[in-house]
Amino acid sequence: MNDTKTIRLSTLTLIYKEETREAAEIIKAAFSEKHGIVPEELFGDIRKEENFIQVKIDGEYSPRRYTIDIDSKKSTVIIVGDDFETLYYAVQRFVRDLIEESATVAECSIDSKMLIVSDPCIITYNGKYYLSKFIAAPNGGNAVKGYDILTSDNLYDWSEPVHAFIGEECTDPNFDGFDNYWAPEICEYKGKFYIFATYKSKASNQRGCAVFRSDKPDGKYELITKGHITPPDWSCIDNSLYVDENGDPWMLFVHEWVSMPDKIGSMCACRMTDDLTDLKGEITTLFYANDAPWNPKNNVTDGPFIYRFESGKLAMIWSGCATNGYCLGVAYSENGVLGPWVQDKELIYAKGIRDYRFGRDGGHGAIFKSLDGRLMLSIHGPNQYLQKALHCFELDITGEVLRIK
Repeated sequence: MNDTKTIRLSTLTLIYKEETREAAEIIKAAFSEKHGIVPEELFGDIRKEENFIQVKIDGEYSPRRYTIDIDSKKSTVIIVGDDFETLYYAVQRFVRDLIEESATVAECSIDSKMLIVSDPCIITYNGKYYLSKFIAAPNGGNAVKGYDILTSDNLYDWSEPVHAFIGEECTDPNFDGFDNYWAPEICEYKGKFYIFATYKSKASNQRGCAVFRSDKPDGKYELITKGHITPPDWSCIDNSLYVDENGDPWMLFVHEWVSMPDKIGSMCACRMTDDLTDLKGEITTLFYANDAPWNPKNNVTDGPFIYRFESGKLAMIWSGCATNGYCLGVAYSENGVLGPWVQDKELIYAKGIRDYRFGRDGGHGAIFKSLDGRLMLSIHGPNQYLQKALHCFELDITGEVLRIK
C-alpha cells in the first residue's frame, strides 16, 4: 500500500498478557488524552509462546509480527514483540508517530530490534548518523571489551555494529584496559574523529578516561593518550569534549562517587592540549551530585555534555538519581566552562514528569543536530543493564532554556 490512508478512531480494543500490562497502560492513556477514547480491554493468556499486545482499531485483527500495518479495508494496527522491552518501546513509538498529532498514516514498519545501547552519543557526517556504544556482554555483567559504531539514515533503522576498538587487540604499551569499557562518546575535531571513553586499568585498578582517534567515523580507532589521562588514584568516567568560543578544547569528566571520601560524586573539567593527547593545567571541580535541587540526597554524577547557546551561555546536561529513578538534569553557566554552574530545578527527563514518552527512567544524554537541522537529544532508558534502549527527542531552546518539545 503506497497511498496515505486516514484512520478515524472510534473504538479501540487491547489484547495483552499480564506481563505487558504496563505497555498497554501507555496506549490507553495516550488514546484517552488525545482522542477521548477509553480503550476496551480483552485480557487473557492468548498465546503462550509470545509476549504481545494486539491493538484493534475499527475492525478485526490479524497478527503481523514486528510491523505496524495500516490496512485500508480492516483499519487494523498490530504490534507484536518477543520480549517486554521491544514491545514497550514499540508501543511508545506507535503512539508518538501515528496518533500523537493526527491519525493520518502510510504503511510503515517498526524496528522490532529496538536499539539496546547504553550511554548513546550521535553525530552526523556526510548525510548519515553515527552512534557510538560500548560492546555489551550477552550474558550480563561487566564483561565488555570495547567500543562499536553504528550508522543510520533515519535514527530508527541502524546498521550492524562495526568494532571501532577492541581492547584485546590493542598493542599500544600505554594501554592496560581489562574491563568497564564504558560511555564511548564520538565527536569530530579538526577533520578527525575521536572517541572519548572509559575503561578500567590493570595497573591502578581504577576506571579512568582516555581518547581514541580515527580518520573516519566508522573506522578503526587508536589510543592517542598515554593510557588514562585522569588521576590514577581517582575513579573517573564519562569524559566528553567541549570546544569553547576561542577554539580551545576542554575535557569534562566525572569524578565517580566510589572514590570520593564522602561518596558524593563530582563533575570536573580541564583544558586539553590542542591535539587532544593530554590534559593541560589544573583540574577544576565544577559541582557536586548533591547540588541537584531535584534530589539533595543524590550522590551520582554521570554523562556531562555541554551545549552553547548563541549568546555564549552554556548548558550542561548530566544525569543522577531523582526520587523516581535515573534522570537527566541541566545546569547553566554565564561565565564559560569554569562557571559558576547553576542547577535548574526542573529535570529535562525523568520517569512520570510529563506524558507517555516519560514512562521509564532514563538519562546519560548527548545533544546533536538532525540531518534536517533540528536540535536533538539522545538518552538511554530504562537504566537497567542490557535493557537500555535508545530514545531521541527534539529539543526546545526558547529563552535559552533546554526542554524536550
